[in-house]
Amino acid sequence: STWHHGWLYHAAPPNESDEDRIALALTFVSQDAYLLSDKRCRRLPETEDVESYKDWIEECPKGELVEHPFLPVTFSRSLPSALLRESETQ
Repeated sequence: STWHHGWLYHAAPPNESDEDRIALALTFVSQDAYLLSDKRCRRLPETEDVESYKDWIEECPKGELVEHPFLPVTFSRSLPSALLRESETQ
């Protein structure tokens, strides 16, 4: 198995077995990221990447923070203090 950036040029020998080759791809988006409008993009996204964002991108307004239930916050520097404030109000 390997661990590398998704756009790193890489290759593997042909799968000559009867078993499927399995891959797992993870994508992380900064909680401060916002969706650029098409005219602000230097280039449009690669069509091969559509599978990674097709289920949420149309629901995120261009020019605004990227927030969607399919993109949960997995780490936040402000999370511990936010949890503390929440526990104080309960």
